[in-house]
Order: sequence, then structure tokens, then C-alpha cells
Amino acid sequence: MSRMQRCAVALAALSLGVVFVGSGIAEAGFGASATPTFPTVVTVGDVGVPASVEVQNLNTTPDTNTANTVCNFGDGLSCPPGDPGITLIPSCAQLGAFSACTGPDPGVFQVSSTGVGDVGTACAGVPFTITLIDQVFGQLRFTPLPLGTHVVLPNTGSLCRINFTFDVLKSPSLDQNPQLPGSQTVQVVDNTQSGSTTGSGRGTSSGTTVLRATPTISTTASASIPLGGQLFDTIVVSGLVNPQLGATVDVRLYGPNDATCSGAPVFTTAVPYPVGGGPVASSGFTPTVAGVYRWVATYSGDANNAPVSGACNDANESVTVSSATPTIATNTSATVDLGAQLIDIAIVSGRVNPLPGATVTMRLYGPNDGICSGAPAFESVVPYPVSGGPVTSAPFTPTVGGVYRWIATYSGDANNASVSGVCNEANETVTVVPVPPPLPDNVSQVPIPPVAGPTPLLPATGSMSSTLLFLAFGLVLTGGLMVRSTRRC
Repeated sequence: MSRMQRCAVALAALSLGVVFVGSGIAEAGFGASATPTFPTVVTVGDVGVPASVEVQNLNTTPDTNTANTVCNFGDGLSCPPGDPGITLIPSCAQLGAFSACTGPDPGVFQVSSTGVGDVGTACAGVPFTITLIDQVFGQLRFTPLPLGTHVVLPNTGSLCRINFTFDVLKSPSLDQNPQLPGSQTVQVVDNTQSGSTTGSGRGTSSGTTVLRATPTISTTASASIPLGGQLFDTIVVSGLVNPQLGATVDVRLYGPNDATCSGAPVFTTAVPYPVGGGPVASSGFTPTVAGVYRWVATYSGDANNAPVSGACNDANESVTVSSATPTIATNTSATVDLGAQLIDIAIVSGRVNPLPGATVTMRLYGPNDGICSGAPAFESVVPYPVSGGPVTSAPFTPTVGGVYRWIATYSGDANNASVSGVCNEANETVTVVPVPPPLPDNVSQVPIPPVAGPTPLLPATGSMSSTLLFLAFGLVLTGGLMVRSTRRC
């Protein structure tokens, strides 16, 4: 009769150490048990976790002093043919009748390849090899060394405890006890003992809760930028254990100037997180308002790794977006006559998301203020439209000739910095040319008649006095014109 057949008809008590006896009928005095001892809580990624399996002689009167020998695989009678020896299923998701594992979940734990008998037990110091004998169930066999050695339990109550360790590779695929938080799995141990008769003992643990690993997340925001640039975040998740496909990092950007990240994020993006690890970068975001922005990144987790999130105001997660820095271009007339009007024309370029209320102030220095250090001769303040320029100053009519110089200044707004021209900038200097005064109204011009030959300066006859008067008040030759005076002596 096989071990499973004997167990199926025994109807012994189900507990941490379940006792089944030989031929299906409990013979007086014989008893055997098996008990696994695993921690009640472990975490994916734990290594070298201590555990044990225990086999015990539970004989009663009249066999309390009868030794039981634990069967090894390959033993002959009185051990059942093909008996596997001391076995352990480290992770079982479902138990059937008589605590048989009907829902195996292999691969949760990696058990060490060796164990040793615990001090003070019947197998103290005995080494054991631990080998896989069933991949579907993940079942392991404990074999005492050297080969041919047997565990002997000399009397009732005597036991052999085999100590070993295990690593936690992953979370259980199925939850053995959904009523409890976390994911549960149980262990099942079997052994057959031969004494006054032969029987098997099977036991299960009270269950082990497997928690997901707790990774850490570190993030680094891009450097501060002027308005118009892009922001992005870089994320690294550390401490992942056996990561699975499908995890993401959700990145949220708060601001501007949301110091507690309590408002709605201005930008969100989800980035697949590779099984091989990071870093990964978020998509870029182009802000339209200046201020301080704050990133918060959250790793979604997977079957083996718990979610983890950053916090508002984490180090390296705040970035300042400064006002945009526009440029101003201006133009005026190069030369005008005195009495004409002067104007200046300004265009502001490179603004980002401009706001109403900005102005351009145009100041005119001169005449002949070569460094624009004096008080301006004229000033004009012009509203600058949200839609952009050009804009023109009010006109100014100079009363003095000379060189005049314009300087234009854009006031800026919350998103755009102020910007100003400089003295002697190209296209901002204008020369005002004085106009000669007109001739008096009592002067007329008369053409000089053509003269065939040399013309004497004095008449041929007459007195000297009349000649001097003629020169003083008469005709004067000037530049090809003969000017006649109307003044009389």
C-alpha cells in the first residue's frame, strides 16, 4: 500500500503534526508525525531565512520504548516500496484531504541544498542533502549522510529536527488564505517510520505570509530654465526583487508655486519601467507661467515589489522657471530738419505667454548728450499690446538743432522680464539740422546786365565826393548780381 493510500484511510487528526499509521487500522502503540517550521511572515528578497522540518516518534503504550526508524528512499521492507523518504513541499496554495497538497505553487522559496540535524535531537550533527524530486510540486527530499545512514527515533517523544535556510524569490502565485492580509502559502512535510509496524506522518505549517519587497525611488528634476524651455524628471527605482513586466512610473508635476502639491497637477505622464532597471526619463513639459514647479514620481509596483512614491518637496525635485528674456528692437529717422517731429518705433520679440499691462517707455536725450546721462528732453509711455508690436512713441518737435538719442524700455510682466535698449544703439540716433534764416523782406535781387568789356568802377566824370557817395550808397557788384540800394542820402 502506498503512502498516499495509507494516508487516505487513516483519518488521523489534522494539526501541525498529522499522524497517520500503517495498514489503515491504527495499531495500539504506534505513532509518527512530521512538522515543518517556517516563519509566519517573510518578504520577497529575504535571504538565508532559517527553517526546519521535524519528524517524531509518537508511540504510545505498549510501544513507548520501541524505536522507530525513518525510511530513506530505496529502502526495502519493512519500508514501503518506492517510499520517497523525508520530503518537503515548501510552498502549497491549496490543501486537500489529509493535508495533501492539491495546489502546488513552486518557485516561491529557494531552499538550501544542505541541512543539518539540530543539537539535542536524535539526529544531532547529521548532515542532510536536500534535492528536488518533483518540479511540478517543488517537492524536496532530505537524505541523511553518509548514504545508508538512517534517522532512528529511540522512543516515544524523540525527534529529529533538520535545520536549513531558504531565500524568498517571489510572491505566491495563488493566495492560500485570502482572508488574511498579504499572500499566504503553507508547507507540507511527509515521512514514513518503521517500528512495531510501519506508518506515515504528514504535517503542515500554520502558513507563511509573503510580503512584497519594498523598493526605494530616487528622482532628479531637470535644471532651472527660463520660460519657454522644457522640464522633465529622471527616475531610478532601487531594491527591486525579481521584477515583473508591466510596472510603470507615474510622474506628476505641480505648480507653479504649489508648495504642498495639493492642487491638480499641471502635467502627468506614465513611463514603463524596464525589468532591467532605470534610470528612465519622463516626457517633457513646456510651462507657460513662471514660478517654482515640483515633481512627484510613483512606482506602480508588481507581483513581487510593492509600490513606492516620492513626496512633495523631495530633494532635487523642485525647479524654478524664470521669466522669459525678450529682446527689444527700435528705429528712428537718421536726420530731420529743425522744426520737424521726432518719433521712435519699438518691437519686443521673444515674449512667452505675455500678460496685459506691459508698456514701452521711450526717452529722448539731447541735444548732444553723448552718454544719455542728463535728464531726457522728452518721454513717451506707450501700452504694449499682448499681440505684439510695433508701437510708436508720441511725437516730439525739437527747438534746438544737434544730435538726439532715443532709449526704449519694455516694462515686462509676470512671465517676461523687463528689457531696455542702450545709449547710442544702432538706429536710435537722429541729427536735427538747423535751417538758415531767410533774407530780409526789403532786399531784392536784380540781374547784372552783361558787359562786353571791363567796366570801370567809377564814372568818367564827376567830382570825387559824388563818386564816394556812389560807392557808399550806389551800386555794388556782388557774385554776378547788381544790388541797387533804395536808401537815399
